[in-house]
Amino acid sequence: LGDAEHERAQRLRRLRRRGAAALGALALAATAASVVAWGALGDAQDSEAEAQDSLAAALGSRADALAPEDPYLALRVAAESIARSTEPEPDADQALIRARQVLAEGRVFPVGEPVEVGDALSVAVSSDGTTFAVGGRDGWVQLWDATSRQPLSERLVEHRDGVNKLAFGPFDDRLYSVGGESGSARLLEWPVTSDGLGDPVLVAETDDVIWSVAVSSDGTTAATASEDGTVRLWDLNQRQQIAEPLVERIGDFTAVAITPDDRFVVVGNGSGEVTGWDLESRELAFGPVVGQSMDGVGADVWDIVFSDDGMMAIAGSGFV
Repeated sequence: LGDAEHERAQRLRRLRRRGAAALGALALAATAASVVAWGALGDAQDSEAEAQDSLAAALGSRADALAPEDPYLALRVAAESIARSTEPEPDADQALIRARQVLAEGRVFPVGEPVEVGDALSVAVSSDGTTFAVGGRDGWVQLWDATSRQPLSERLVEHRDGVNKLAFGPFDDRLYSVGGESGSARLLEWPVTSDGLGDPVLVAETDDVIWSVAVSSDGTTAATASEDGTVRLWDLNQRQQIAEPLVERIGDFTAVAITPDDRFVVVGNGSGEVTGWDLESRELAFGPVVGQSMDGVGADVWDIVFSDDGMMAIAGSGFV
Protein backbone atom coordinates (compact mmCIF):
# COMPACT_ATOMS: atom_id res chain seq x y z
CA LEU A 1 0.00 0.00 0.00
CA GLY A 2 2.83 2.32 0.83
CA ASP A 3 4.41 1.79 -2.56
CA ALA A 4 1.09 2.42 -4.32
CA GLU A 5 0.52 5.71 -2.50
CA HIS A 6 4.06 6.82 -3.27
CA GLU A 7 3.58 6.05 -6.98
CA ARG A 8 0.26 7.94 -7.01
CA ALA A 9 1.87 10.99 -5.44
CA GLN A 10 4.66 10.99 -8.03
CA ARG A 11 2.10 10.75 -10.81
CA LEU A 12 0.19 13.75 -9.43
CA ARG A 13 3.39 15.80 -9.26
CA ARG A 14 4.23 14.92 -12.88
CA LEU A 15 0.71 15.95 -13.95
CA ARG A 16 1.02 19.25 -12.09
CA ARG A 17 4.39 19.97 -13.74
CA ARG A 18 2.97 19.15 -17.17
CA GLY A 19 -0.05 21.38 -16.50
CA ALA A 20 2.18 24.24 -15.38
CA ALA A 21 4.35 23.83 -18.47
CA ALA A 22 1.29 23.80 -20.69
CA LEU A 23 -0.09 26.91 -19.02
CA GLY A 24 3.29 28.62 -19.42
CA ALA A 25 3.37 27.74 -23.09
CA LEU A 26 -0.16 29.05 -23.54
CA ALA A 27 0.72 32.30 -21.74
CA LEU A 28 3.82 32.71 -23.89
CA ALA A 29 1.81 32.09 -27.04
CA ALA A 30 -0.83 34.58 -25.90
CA THR A 31 1.84 37.18 -25.21
CA ALA A 32 3.43 36.66 -28.62
CA ALA A 33 0.01 36.90 -30.26
CA SER A 34 -0.66 40.17 -28.39
CA VAL A 35 2.65 41.61 -29.55
CA VAL A 36 1.91 40.64 -33.14
CA ALA A 37 -1.62 42.06 -32.91
CA TRP A 38 -0.36 45.30 -31.37
CA GLY A 39 2.27 45.66 -34.08
CA ALA A 40 -0.33 45.01 -36.74
CA LEU A 41 -2.61 47.61 -35.17
CA GLY A 42 0.25 50.12 -35.12
CA ASP A 43 1.06 49.40 -38.76
CA ALA A 44 -2.59 49.78 -39.67
CA GLN A 45 -2.80 53.10 -37.82
CA ASP A 46 0.39 54.32 -39.50
CA SER A 47 -0.97 53.29 -42.88
CA GLU A 48 -4.24 55.07 -42.18
CA ALA A 49 -2.40 58.24 -41.09
CA GLU A 50 -0.27 58.13 -44.25
CA ALA A 51 -3.40 57.68 -46.35
CA GLN A 52 -5.06 60.62 -44.60
CA ASP A 53 -2.00 62.81 -45.16
CA SER A 54 -1.89 61.84 -48.85
CA LEU A 55 -5.57 62.66 -49.24
CA ALA A 56 -5.10 65.95 -47.34
CA ALA A 57 -2.22 66.92 -49.65
CA ALA A 58 -4.31 66.14 -52.73
CA LEU A 59 -7.24 68.15 -51.39
CA GLY A 60 -4.95 71.07 -50.55
CA SER A 61 -3.50 71.08 -54.06
CA ARG A 62 -6.98 70.95 -55.57
CA ALA A 63 -8.21 73.77 -53.33
CA ASP A 64 -5.29 75.96 -54.39
CA ALA A 65 -6.13 75.35 -58.05
CA LEU A 66 -9.83 76.14 -57.46
CA ALA A 67 -9.25 79.41 -55.58
CA PRO A 68 -9.08 81.84 -58.55
CA GLU A 69 -12.25 80.54 -60.27
CA ASP A 70 -14.38 79.07 -57.48
CA PRO A 71 -13.27 80.59 -54.16
CA TYR A 72 -16.25 79.27 -52.18
CA LEU A 73 -15.57 75.68 -53.18
CA ALA A 74 -11.85 76.25 -52.61
CA LEU A 75 -12.56 77.30 -49.02
CA ARG A 76 -14.56 74.11 -48.37
CA VAL A 77 -11.97 71.82 -49.94
CA ALA A 78 -9.12 73.57 -48.07
CA ALA A 79 -11.00 73.19 -44.78
CA GLU A 80 -11.45 69.45 -45.45
CA SER A 81 -7.73 69.17 -46.23
CA ILE A 82 -6.77 70.83 -42.97
CA ALA A 83 -9.21 68.67 -40.98
CA ARG A 84 -7.69 65.46 -42.40
CA SER A 85 -4.00 66.38 -42.19
CA THR A 86 -1.76 65.53 -39.22
CA GLU A 87 0.78 68.17 -40.28
CA PRO A 88 0.27 71.75 -41.59
CA GLU A 89 -0.74 71.62 -45.25
CA PRO A 90 0.89 74.56 -47.15
CA ASP A 91 -1.31 74.28 -50.25
CA ALA A 92 -4.47 74.38 -48.14
CA ASP A 93 -3.24 77.42 -46.20
CA GLN A 94 -2.36 79.16 -49.45
CA ALA A 95 -5.76 78.27 -50.92
CA LEU A 96 -7.52 79.88 -47.96
CA ILE A 97 -5.60 83.11 -48.48
CA ARG A 98 -6.04 83.17 -52.28
CA ALA A 99 -9.75 82.44 -52.03
CA ARG A 100 -10.22 85.25 -49.52
CA GLN A 101 -8.26 87.58 -51.79
CA VAL A 102 -10.64 86.82 -54.65
CA LEU A 103 -13.71 87.31 -52.46
CA ALA A 104 -12.33 90.57 -51.02
CA GLU A 105 -12.24 92.05 -54.55
CA GLY A 106 -9.17 94.15 -53.85
CA ARG A 107 -10.14 95.18 -50.33
CA VAL A 108 -7.92 94.59 -47.33
CA PHE A 109 -8.82 91.43 -45.42
CA PRO A 110 -7.50 89.78 -42.23
CA VAL A 111 -5.43 86.59 -42.45
CA GLY A 112 -6.28 84.18 -39.64
CA GLU A 113 -7.28 85.04 -36.11
CA PRO A 114 -6.01 88.16 -34.29
CA VAL A 115 -2.65 87.80 -32.54
CA GLU A 116 -2.80 88.76 -28.87
CA VAL A 117 0.25 90.97 -28.28
CA GLY A 118 -0.80 93.10 -25.32
CA ASP A 119 -1.30 96.86 -24.94
CA ALA A 120 0.42 98.01 -28.16
CA LEU A 121 1.01 101.48 -29.58
CA SER A 122 2.99 100.64 -32.72
CA VAL A 123 3.78 97.82 -35.13
CA ALA A 124 6.19 97.28 -38.04
CA VAL A 125 6.48 94.43 -40.55
CA SER A 126 9.75 93.26 -42.10
CA SER A 127 10.12 93.70 -45.86
CA ASP A 128 9.94 89.93 -46.47
CA GLY A 129 6.82 89.61 -44.31
CA THR A 130 8.28 86.89 -42.08
CA THR A 131 8.48 88.89 -38.86
CA PHE A 132 6.80 91.82 -37.20
CA ALA A 133 7.70 93.98 -34.22
CA VAL A 134 5.35 95.45 -31.63
CA GLY A 135 5.91 98.45 -29.37
CA GLY A 136 4.01 98.68 -26.09
CA ARG A 137 2.44 101.47 -24.09
CA ASP A 138 4.80 100.64 -21.21
CA GLY A 139 7.98 101.05 -23.27
CA TRP A 140 8.58 97.45 -24.34
CA VAL A 141 9.54 96.11 -27.78
CA GLN A 142 8.94 92.52 -28.91
CA LEU A 143 9.70 90.60 -32.11
CA TRP A 144 7.21 88.02 -33.50
CA ASP A 145 7.25 85.28 -36.13
CA ALA A 146 4.49 86.12 -38.62
CA THR A 147 4.02 82.49 -39.73
CA SER A 148 3.88 80.71 -36.39
CA ARG A 149 2.42 83.79 -34.64
CA GLN A 150 4.78 83.15 -31.74
CA PRO A 151 7.15 85.66 -30.09
CA LEU A 152 10.82 85.49 -31.06
CA SER A 153 11.94 87.55 -28.08
CA GLU A 154 10.86 88.56 -24.62
CA ARG A 155 9.32 91.98 -24.05
CA LEU A 156 12.38 94.19 -23.77
CA VAL A 157 11.79 97.45 -21.90
CA GLU A 158 14.17 100.22 -22.95
CA HIS A 159 11.88 103.26 -23.35
CA ARG A 160 10.65 105.22 -20.36
CA ASP A 161 7.19 105.63 -21.84
CA GLY A 162 5.20 104.32 -24.81
CA VAL A 163 6.91 103.21 -28.03
CA ASN A 164 5.42 105.62 -30.55
CA LYS A 165 6.88 104.23 -33.78
CA LEU A 166 8.89 101.27 -35.09
CA ALA A 167 10.71 100.94 -38.41
CA PHE A 168 12.78 98.10 -39.87
CA GLY A 169 16.00 98.94 -41.68
CA PRO A 170 16.10 98.19 -45.42
CA PHE A 171 17.79 94.81 -44.91
CA ASP A 172 15.57 93.71 -41.99
CA ASP A 173 18.66 93.22 -39.81
CA ARG A 174 17.96 96.37 -37.77
CA LEU A 175 14.87 97.69 -36.00
CA TYR A 176 14.48 101.31 -34.91
CA SER A 177 12.18 102.50 -32.15
CA VAL A 178 11.27 105.95 -30.83
CA GLY A 179 9.28 107.03 -27.83
CA GLY A 180 9.58 108.36 -24.33
CA GLU A 181 8.24 111.37 -22.54
CA SER A 182 9.17 115.03 -22.44
CA GLY A 183 12.80 115.39 -21.46
CA SER A 184 13.77 111.80 -22.16
CA ALA A 185 12.82 110.73 -25.70
CA ARG A 186 15.17 108.28 -27.40
CA LEU A 187 15.90 106.72 -30.78
CA LEU A 188 17.17 103.14 -30.38
CA GLU A 189 18.68 100.66 -32.86
CA TRP A 190 17.99 96.95 -32.24
CA PRO A 191 19.96 94.17 -33.97
CA VAL A 192 17.55 91.59 -35.45
CA THR A 193 18.69 87.95 -35.55
CA SER A 194 17.06 84.56 -36.03
CA ASP A 195 16.93 84.32 -32.24
CA GLY A 196 15.08 87.61 -31.79
CA LEU A 197 16.30 91.05 -30.76
CA GLY A 198 19.81 91.86 -29.57
CA ASP A 199 20.77 94.56 -27.09
CA PRO A 200 19.72 98.02 -28.31
CA VAL A 201 22.15 100.83 -29.09
CA LEU A 202 21.29 104.45 -28.31
CA VAL A 203 21.33 106.52 -31.51
CA ALA A 204 19.90 109.75 -30.14
CA GLU A 205 18.23 111.34 -27.14
CA THR A 206 16.17 114.53 -27.34
CA ASP A 207 14.39 116.89 -24.98
CA ASP A 208 10.87 116.29 -26.29
CA VAL A 209 8.70 113.39 -27.46
CA ILE A 210 9.72 111.74 -30.74
CA TRP A 211 6.57 110.66 -32.56
CA SER A 212 7.95 109.02 -35.69
CA VAL A 213 11.05 107.62 -37.40
CA ALA A 214 11.90 106.66 -41.00
CA VAL A 215 15.04 105.03 -42.43
CA SER A 216 16.61 105.64 -45.85
CA SER A 217 16.74 102.82 -48.41
CA ASP A 218 20.52 102.42 -47.96
CA GLY A 219 20.22 102.24 -44.18
CA THR A 220 22.61 105.11 -43.48
CA THR A 221 20.18 107.88 -42.48
CA ALA A 222 17.18 108.17 -40.19
CA ALA A 223 14.68 111.02 -39.93
CA THR A 224 12.64 111.76 -36.81
CA ALA A 225 9.56 113.93 -36.21
CA SER A 226 9.08 115.44 -32.77
CA GLU A 227 6.58 117.24 -30.58
CA ASP A 228 8.93 120.26 -30.39
CA GLY A 229 8.33 121.04 -34.09
CA THR A 230 11.62 119.67 -35.41
CA VAL A 231 12.53 117.16 -38.10
CA ARG A 232 16.04 115.88 -37.51
CA LEU A 233 18.35 113.73 -39.63
CA TRP A 234 20.65 111.17 -38.02
CA ASP A 235 23.78 109.44 -39.28
CA LEU A 236 23.18 105.79 -38.34
CA ASN A 237 26.81 104.81 -38.83
CA GLN A 238 28.19 107.55 -36.59
CA ARG A 239 25.05 107.65 -34.42
CA GLN A 240 24.92 111.42 -34.38
CA GLN A 241 22.75 114.23 -35.72
CA ILE A 242 23.45 115.54 -39.22
CA ALA A 243 23.82 119.34 -39.02
CA GLU A 244 20.99 121.44 -37.61
CA PRO A 245 17.34 120.30 -37.69
CA LEU A 246 16.02 120.00 -41.23
CA VAL A 247 12.85 121.81 -40.16
CA GLU A 248 11.78 123.83 -37.12
CA ARG A 249 8.29 125.22 -36.54
CA ILE A 250 6.03 126.38 -33.75
CA GLY A 251 3.84 123.37 -33.26
CA ASP A 252 4.52 119.68 -33.76
CA PHE A 253 5.46 117.07 -36.31
CA THR A 254 3.74 113.73 -35.86
CA ALA A 255 4.82 111.62 -38.86
CA VAL A 256 7.82 111.32 -41.18
CA ALA A 257 8.72 109.24 -44.25
CA ILE A 258 11.58 109.11 -46.75
CA THR A 259 10.81 108.50 -50.42
CA PRO A 260 12.06 105.18 -51.87
CA ASP A 261 14.72 107.03 -53.94
CA ASP A 262 15.97 108.89 -50.81
CA ARG A 263 15.38 112.27 -52.47
CA PHE A 264 12.73 113.72 -50.16
CA VAL A 265 11.64 113.72 -46.55
CA VAL A 266 7.88 114.07 -46.18
CA VAL A 267 6.35 115.04 -42.84
CA GLY A 268 2.91 115.46 -41.34
CA ASN A 269 1.78 117.54 -38.37
CA GLY A 270 -1.06 117.94 -35.91
CA SER A 271 -2.92 120.35 -38.18
CA GLY A 272 -3.38 117.80 -40.95
CA GLU A 273 -0.62 119.29 -43.14
CA VAL A 274 1.80 117.23 -45.26
CA THR A 275 5.03 118.88 -46.45
CA GLY A 276 8.13 117.69 -48.30
CA TRP A 277 11.80 118.75 -48.18
CA ASP A 278 14.66 117.94 -50.53
CA LEU A 279 17.20 115.83 -48.61
CA GLU A 280 20.25 117.06 -50.54
CA SER A 281 19.51 120.79 -50.76
CA ARG A 282 17.42 120.85 -47.53
CA GLU A 283 15.01 123.18 -49.35
CA LEU A 284 11.21 123.03 -49.28
CA ALA A 285 10.05 120.77 -52.12
CA PHE A 286 6.27 121.04 -51.82
CA GLY A 287 3.42 121.90 -49.51
CA PRO A 288 2.00 122.19 -47.13
CA VAL A 289 -0.85 120.08 -48.50
CA VAL A 290 -3.80 120.34 -46.12
CA GLY A 291 -6.30 117.55 -45.60
CA GLN A 292 -9.49 117.62 -43.58
CA SER A 293 -11.22 115.10 -41.39
CA MET A 294 -14.89 114.20 -41.74
CA ASP A 295 -15.95 117.15 -39.57
CA GLY A 296 -13.97 119.58 -41.71
CA VAL A 297 -11.17 120.08 -39.18
CA GLY A 298 -7.54 119.22 -39.86
CA ALA A 299 -6.53 116.07 -37.94
CA ASP A 300 -3.16 114.78 -36.75
CA VAL A 301 -1.23 112.97 -39.49
CA TRP A 302 0.08 109.83 -37.81
CA ASP A 303 1.52 107.90 -40.73
CA ILE A 304 2.80 108.40 -44.28
CA VAL A 305 3.42 105.48 -46.65
CA PHE A 306 4.82 105.51 -50.20
CA SER A 307 4.17 103.15 -53.09
CA ASP A 308 7.24 101.18 -54.20
CA ASP A 309 7.89 103.53 -57.12
CA GLY A 310 7.48 106.63 -54.94
CA MET A 311 4.82 108.09 -57.22
CA MET A 312 2.04 107.91 -54.63
CA ALA A 313 1.84 108.55 -50.91
CA ILE A 314 -0.92 107.89 -48.41
CA ALA A 315 -1.19 109.94 -45.22
CA GLY A 316 -3.27 108.51 -42.39
CA SER A 317 -5.11 110.48 -39.74
CA GLY A 318 -8.84 111.01 -39.26
CA PHE A 319 -9.02 110.57 -43.04
CA VAL A 320 -6.88 108.97 -45.76
